[in-house]
Amino acid sequence: MNMNIEQYFSLCSTHDWFYQYSDDHRVWQEGSRHAERIRYLASDNEAYEKIRQEFNNWLRGERDRPTLEEFVSHE
Repeated sequence: MNMNIEQYFSLCSTHDWFYQYSDDHRVWQEGSRHAERIRYLASDNEAYEKIRQEFNNWLRGERDRPTLEEFVSHE
């Protein structure tokens, strides 16, 4: 699937980053599937990997929630 950086950011932004804490196995399965897709798409794209990593940093409490403006140049 071809997507631009805005679409990838939206994919990360709408992802349930806390799915692993769910007691509902279906929620966990869907979150796991979605997380795998995010990892796969970032595996050969440096910009996507940076976005994924910054969301992980946010998840660990190391930063504020990422914004699209951090990753899109407005030249």
